Amino acid sequence: MTVRNLSEYKPGAWSIAEIETAARNSRNAYVAGLIRNAFQALATRIQRSVAPSPALLLHAMDDRMLADLGITRGGIEDAVRNGRPCDRARETVRRVANDVAKPKVYVPADHAA
Repeated sequence: MTVRNLSEYKPGAWSIAEIETAARNSRNAYVAGLIRNAFQALATRIQRSVAPSPALLLHAMDDRMLADLGITRGGIEDAVRNGRPCDRARETVRRVANDVAKPKVYVPADHAA
């Protein structure tokens, strides 16, 4: 007997044993997928709980190392949430420079192409 897929089913063309085998195989594949997804979710959760947070890593550094990164001890939480202040300032300067570089030309409505 050949193993068939349920998506190939045509009424009257299969025996009862073939239908049962195809249904069993389909169910087993579905359950195996559920179990695989559950283990992947569990593994991801364990990895996240075991890995140290960036804030803990920064708090473990001394003040000189933090200064090298451009972060103060009081600014660790803000740096973790929003990035370093110098990175935000650099992004703001870049945005403003792009806005200034694009000339804004007024074209009256009757002269628009």
